[in-house]
Amino acid sequence: DDIIDFLRGNTMNVPAVVAVNKSDLPHDRDEIVSHLPMNIESLFVSASTGEGIEDLKNLIFRGLSLVRIYLREKSGEIDYERPLILRTGVKVREVCRRISREMLSSFRYAIILNNRRKQSEIRVGLDYELVDEDVVTLISRN
Repeated sequence: DDIIDFLRGNTMNVPAVVAVNKSDLPHDRDEIVSHLPMNIESLFVSASTGEGIEDLKNLIFRGLSLVRIYLREKSGEIDYERPLILRTGVKVREVCRRISREMLSSFRYAIILNNRRKQSEIRVGLDYELVDEDVVTLISRN
């Protein structure tokens, strides 16, 4: 039936993940996994201990094609509490637009920090494509 529905075009595959909560309690993980669908990614989480929560967040962001962009304030502090949530492939230009029109018109360059790169800090222009967890410092003419 699934093949016929697929060929007719009446179905749509929706990305899914199974988050198995209460992983901090004693139970047989292999037994639980044996009851889960094989074609759906699953992971164990615990709301009380925080186990797996960061992995779940990362999985959701990748699945939805989103990136978290952190901004460095004028004071030098990085705001990790309130990232900009944007689509994968976003460029520095869009970050400037989100902040203000004045920032875009007075933009000089941006400094990008991300520990996953070979160069931890790089200087870039408006057309630079950002990746998840980049820290952006915008430098303007004013």
